Amino acid sequence: MTAAVKRGAEAFLLLGVLLALPRCGEDGGPADTGEEEDLAVDDIEDAEEETPACTADNDGVLERSELVFVPGASVLYTMNPAGSTVEVNLVPGTGSEGEPLWDFSTPMSERVMLTYIDVAGRWYEADFPGATYALPASPGSNVLGIYSLTASEVSLLGSASVEEDLTLLRYDVPVPILRFPLREGDAWVLTARVEDGVLEGGPFTSEDTYDVEVSAVGTVELGYMTMRDTLQVRITTRQRFPGGTTRISIQYVWLHECYGEIVRVRSLDGETVELFSQAGEVRILAL
Repeated sequence: MTAAVKRGAEAFLLLGVLLALPRCGEDGGPADTGEEEDLAVDDIEDAEEETPACTADNDGVLERSELVFVPGASVLYTMNPAGSTVEVNLVPGTGSEGEPLWDFSTPMSERVMLTYIDVAGRWYEADFPGATYALPASPGSNVLGIYSLTASEVSLLGSASVEEDLTLLRYDVPVPILRFPLREGDAWVLTARVEDGVLEGGPFTSEDTYDVEVSAVGTVELGYMTMRDTLQVRITTRQRFPGGTTRISIQYVWLHECYGEIVRVRSLDGETVELFSQAGEVRILAL
């Protein structure tokens, strides 16, 4: 796999699912860290004023109304350094009520901020009709994942570079990453193609199959907070490139009502073992 093709693959494999702005009323949500990267204070205050409070019922089912999306809002995570490998244990323990228990109480070494980007007025807006927001493929990345948000699902439409006309990869069909209401046992598989794409100024194409399953509901321990009735979603992505080159990656994402994505663990390339022990990325919601 050439370096360019690998970067094109990462444009999708690192996107995964979503962020949500934690806003659970006056007593909920992470503390203000003062690290709202590249956001003016006025913009953050405007976003807060426009954001309705989210009310969670902790029933283990994620409704559309239990996620809040605001362009311009940021979410703080801890994450392992880019290019490093992290040993993980994906086999859950047992919680106080017999439920699966995952311990992510030890933060990663780097603190990163991911920010929703409003698609309106961006150079790629016309190429993604119905797009709602964009997110960096990874913190500091020049590549953005372009998403559509509706009452029934969050879908990945493709990706584009921050810089105009450098990278533009459009799927022929939207890829549903989440479907509402989301509950344990939900599963679907969808294949989408990128044809006549542009990657860093050069031609790019791929056929990508997403296998999504809500694999469990349980408790996530963050150290500063215990998150019960959290959904674990497994996303396996298989990409096929011209000439027969393929790439596979497995991601686990833990989603909680009103907080959205609280933990993400991504495998190394080529991983085929579902409960892998070495991860290329671990991202944990920070305080």
